[in-house]
Amino acid sequence: MVKVLRALILLILLQLFRFPLCAEDWMSEVYNSFVDPKTIDMGCIEDVLFSRDGKNILMEYHYNGVTEKTEIFPIESMMLDEETGFIEFAIEGSMMYVILGNEYILVFDKDMSTGEYASVNGFEIGMVRENRIHRWRENYEDSLQYYAPPYLDRSSYSISKKSITTSGSYSEVLGGQRVNYDGKYIFDFMLFGHPYYKTYYNPIAYPWVEDSAGYGEWIEIDSEVPKEKFYVLNGFVDPTRPHLYRLNSRVKRASVIGTTEEGEEIEQEIQFEDFVYFKTIVFPKPVKTMRLIIRSVYPGAKWKDTAISALMLPVDWE
Repeated sequence: MVKVLRALILLILLQLFRFPLCAEDWMSEVYNSFVDPKTIDMGCIEDVLFSRDGKNILMEYHYNGVTEKTEIFPIESMMLDEETGFIEFAIEGSMMYVILGNEYILVFDKDMSTGEYASVNGFEIGMVRENRIHRWRENYEDSLQYYAPPYLDRSSYSISKKSITTSGSYSEVLGGQRVNYDGKYIFDFMLFGHPYYKTYYNPIAYPWVEDSAGYGEWIEIDSEVPKEKFYVLNGFVDPTRPHLYRLNSRVKRASVIGTTEEGEEIEQEIQFEDFVYFKTIVFPKPVKTMRLIIRSVYPGAKWKDTAISALMLPVDWE
């Protein structure tokens, strides 16, 4: 009997280790990040747009600017893919990943390796195309005019002038060219085109990856116009390479220090749950800079370097 009980306890512990975050945990965390009732409309094409309304994801079909049909996907019906850390759900039998946030949402195909993308009524619905991302990255210099400010035909969701500084960063050579993980463009992880709802995942907004064990390292964003809210996408998040999230370390606890125009510092401690989402950080008054200092990490399965993929500001282009 004792051996049976020990075996049962061991099995339970193994399951807890394998699945450390239950549905209630990640759902509560994303709900806590929803401080506003809904997001803006975002999509790859004008005929199919996504948004969040309360605790639901809406997919709207448009024709000549008129909404013809709306499908509702409750967040409570979605699942967490423990292997990758992404939230997943199905659209007419096609598995999709979604990155949820207070103002931003990114929906894309779970598996892009086949080169075929989920479609509804002949329209490809995902907001990321792997072949296009690879093409832009291979032609980095050409991509700068489209995906780095000042943009040629794309725009930032926040028109405030922004800049990033860090305590240090990692770099490596990929495909014959050096990639600097300095977080230079992570305030524009997503861009919009014209018309306004066309959303672009920014292929050259490489994450900030610090160059040590993470503890005490920091990243700071400066906004020309002070803000009360900031959105942090933790970990190495690349829709075309979702496995990289678990392989790299992620921030677990951090200190965030906001500085007002008058020089007042406002500090708070935050904790990230270990899955892919935009965490909302709110200050009691607008701050011009926000510095995030790493206090502890979730260790990566392969690399110890800790990454942050986006530091985005509230939408203010309207």
